[in-house]
Amino acid sequence: MNVRPGDMRPMDDSAIAQVLSAFNDRNPAARADIALPLDTSGITDPHVASLAMPVFGTERRLIGALALSGPSSRLTRERADALKSRLRESADRLSSELEAQL
Repeated sequence: MNVRPGDMRPMDDSAIAQVLSAFNDRNPAARADIALPLDTSGITDPHVASLAMPVFGTERRLIGALALSGPSSRLTRERADALKSRLRESADRLSSELEAQL
């Protein structure tokens, strides 16, 4: 998969798109049952897996998503489970730092 800065992607069912959709200000009910970080495999491309966490700024408003993605042969379910706590910690730290800066 080749994605360059500025490329537009459709909002599909990938982990990143689900985070952006569920945590935007227009859809607060969608986030109630979401276990974070979200992880998906084979959604946009059959060979790509991803993990995603929301990143918040002031007033806990969504400003983006922090994600890890890679070949599904390397980012297996077991590897994704092992990385989830580190991604969660990183997204929480980034959110805290951005809230203080904005």
